[in-house]
Amino acid sequence: MSWVSPTGHDDDVGCWTNETNAYDGHTGTKATWTPSDVGLGGALFLTIDTISSNKIRFYASRLYDYIDNINIYVYDVDVGNWRSIYYGSFTSNTWIEKSFATTYNINKARVRFNLPVPSADYGYLHEFEFWQLSGGMQILTLRTMMEY
Repeated sequence: MSWVSPTGHDDDVGCWTNETNAYDGHTGTKATWTPSDVGLGGALFLTIDTISSNKIRFYASRLYDYIDNINIYVYDVDVGNWRSIYYGSFTSNTWIEKSFATTYNINKARVRFNLPVPSADYGYLHEFEFWQLSGGMQILTLRTMMEY
């Protein structure tokens, strides 16, 4: 069991820059979200080979205090759907850990910031990590065997 970093990313709407900084192992660097409108912004997808996990942690900040929430989902490969992990406020420049309701086999996370009012604020994701219980396929095989 250990904290592991994502191994890749996707920014399908192009509103993030320096995306690899969100998983380079340094809280002094950051991926930057530039809002284009109010509300939930475009997502940064952080990918990893399938693992079994029951929590994540992140280190985020913002330029000003207009960004009020962060929204985090993980992708459950067993059911082929996103699982909501957290939608709420966050303290800047602090590691924040969020546990899942149960253990999932996951292969990516989706991170978005919320900007409720027009402003020139920016969201920063310094680091993101998954808690790896084990390789996800091992758990999937055990679950399948137990069903028979």
